[in-house]
This record gives sequence, structure tokens and C-alpha cells, in this order.
Amino acid sequence: MKKLCLVAILGVFTFTTAFSQIKYCLSYVDFKANRWIPLDTIHLTEYIPKKKYDIKPYNITLTTGDKAVDKILKKDAFVVMYNDTILINRRNMVFDGRVLGNGYTRALHFGEKGLCFLSAKVGVPISVGLLIFPHIGGAWAMASYDSGNMRCYFVERELPNGKIEIITIDDTFMERFEAKNPDVYQAYKEMKRLERTNGHRILQLLWDWKIVW
Repeated sequence: MKKLCLVAILGVFTFTTAFSQIKYCLSYVDFKANRWIPLDTIHLTEYIPKKKYDIKPYNITLTTGDKAVDKILKKDAFVVMYNDTILINRRNMVFDGRVLGNGYTRALHFGEKGLCFLSAKVGVPISVGLLIFPHIGGAWAMASYDSGNMRCYFVERELPNGKIEIITIDDTFMERFEAKNPDVYQAYKEMKRLERTNGHRILQLLWDWKIVW
């Protein structure tokens, strides 16, 4: 029987397994091809609840105790997975030519091979409260969760230089559903204008229609 153990000591959450339930991919291409590298142990600086739908952004640092592996996870890894939870590395994410930052946050599957996640709108000032109390969501979150500054981002493609291009899920993106899934598109169009720019509301819509999982 496969087992995954969680130990919390001084705010660090440790997952261990002897059956390679913890794994990572080095690139988006590897992720789509289901090419994973197993890990035995991983330490998280934030606890992530077991529930699948989780609309909170995170600012998580991952370590294993092996300096060489830790360097890979920090600088090179694309995603880390334990059980069915996906953590995506923001370090190489590029939006409109700008790198998002460091640390991992939770991602959800989008369709068969896609991924999406929450982030503050690029350019929103960092909240003083989050700088003082980063455990509330991390300085990277840049805004309170209910402020309407959160955007839902979609992993678009891997660039030739190894960076990952991300785009916002907005009116232009949702037009992709008009032909293939008109009901989803119509439900989106019926949302108020401000709701269509709110990452929380968009993610909830996609979850309700079983687009993300």
C-alpha cells in the first residue's frame, strides 16, 4: 500500500514516501509527456489543504535536504507533484516579457495537458500587510485575496530559451470555448464585467464546469 506521511515541525511541512508519489518535471514539455523524476522527501514552508479546489495563491519554498536537488527545484524545475497536488515554479514564468518571481504556488489541471494558477495582477503594489505577515499568503500575492486584483493565469507554451509563457484567462482566452464548449463561453459572458477580470470568479466558473481539476 502506498503511504504518504506529513510531519509539521516549526512551520515546515515534510512529505515522505518510499513509492515515488513525490515527483517533479524539469520542463513543460516533460510535463505534457508525463516524464517525471521521483523524490523521496520534500519540505514545504506552507501547508496546502487536501481539498482539490483551492483558490488561494501561495509563496512556497521547497527543499529536500539534498543541496544539489534543492538547487534544481529552485532554479530549473517546472512543477512538483505529491499525490494529486501540483506546485508550479514561478521563477521561469514570463508574462508580457516580465518574470513573475520566485517560489511555488498551487496549480490546477486545465483540460488534459494544461495548467492554470492564481496570481496577483502584474504591476499591483505589494501589500504592506502581506510584507509584515507573509504567512497570510506571501509577499508575492501582492494583494488581499478578495481585492479583485487576482488573475487566473494559463500556461501557454515553453519558449525556446526555456522560459514559460503564461497568459491571463480573459475575454480573448475564453473565445476559445465559443465553438467547442458554447455553454461555458455563454456562462462566462453572462458574468459581470468586473467578475470577468477576477481570477477567483473565473477559476470558480471553470471548476463548476469541470474544465479545471
